Amino acid sequence: MMNELIRLVWITLAQAFVVLFFSPLFNGVIQKTKALRTGRWGAPVVQPFYDLLKWFKKDVTLAETHSVLTVCVPYAVFTLMLLLNMSVPMISTAVPIAWLSDVFVFIYVLATVVVLLALAALDQGGGFGALGSSREMMLNFFIEGALMATLLVIVYAGGTESLALSIVTYGKVTNLGISYFLLLLAFFLLVVAEMGRIPVDNPDTHLELTMVHEGMVLEYSGRYLSLVMWTQMMKSWLFASMFVNVFFPSWDLSKALAAFLIGQSNYETVSFAGTVLETLLGTIFLLLKMLALGIIIGWVETTFAKMRLFKVPQLLGAALMLALLSFLASLTP
Repeated sequence: MMNELIRLVWITLAQAFVVLFFSPLFNGVIQKTKALRTGRWGAPVVQPFYDLLKWFKKDVTLAETHSVLTVCVPYAVFTLMLLLNMSVPMISTAVPIAWLSDVFVFIYVLATVVVLLALAALDQGGGFGALGSSREMMLNFFIEGALMATLLVIVYAGGTESLALSIVTYGKVTNLGISYFLLLLAFFLLVVAEMGRIPVDNPDTHLELTMVHEGMVLEYSGRYLSLVMWTQMMKSWLFASMFVNVFFPSWDLSKALAAFLIGQSNYETVSFAGTVLETLLGTIFLLLKMLALGIIIGWVETTFAKMRLFKVPQLLGAALMLALLSFLASLTP
């Protein structure tokens, strides 16, 4: 019992470190890829860390019309997003916060983060905040529908409402057939949409006519801005890691390799030393997959143009239909 507790504490601390430290680096990889693709050297991969530190050091300036909601939301969304990242398996099949991995709870908490940010933007009384909030809620209406359909296909294949268990078992119970590739494409479109990347949104824009997420955080400054931007980076990391772990799992490889290195024949009963080695190997495999995905997303951003706002629901509708077709294809023997 004590060994299991120590093992869970280790995995919790390791996964929290991976999420907090590597989520800004993932954003930096995308920015670096975009710069190289456009013929520029660009900022270093660690630039997002410099930005977060810079904002933490700056003074906070808030609108005169703000209430306590504006002050509390950055801490609330940061905490909720970190909890969501801890509710899915990343570097190991063990889940630090299992009670939050129910698929419906997961979706509701994710929607709560969006609603809180929208309310905080409206609370500050700025025109850009209201504009960004209305657009974000409109897009989120379509995103959540497609996301729910996609996640339900995954949990149906896993045979449980637990999203964490379904992520682990999906690759084992699903063949590389038409259902797999349809769901892969649907999930990739959702990853791009949830990250606010081109062609859905442009995170680098500062034009009021094209602002979505940037419009909501325009009134924030100082440590509040840093927390909100860090939250968005963790959200990007969450969906990107779910994507690579669902369709390109490597947990069995990590366990088998860890058991081999410590001389154990059965990797299902690996010791605590094996658990530490397993999480380290799992982190390495995860980072390699995330690096590849970051380069692909950067390539997509520099290849395609941003879609018009009212055409984005068509793209999200396509993701919904792909998820439904994947479900129907999975029913056929």
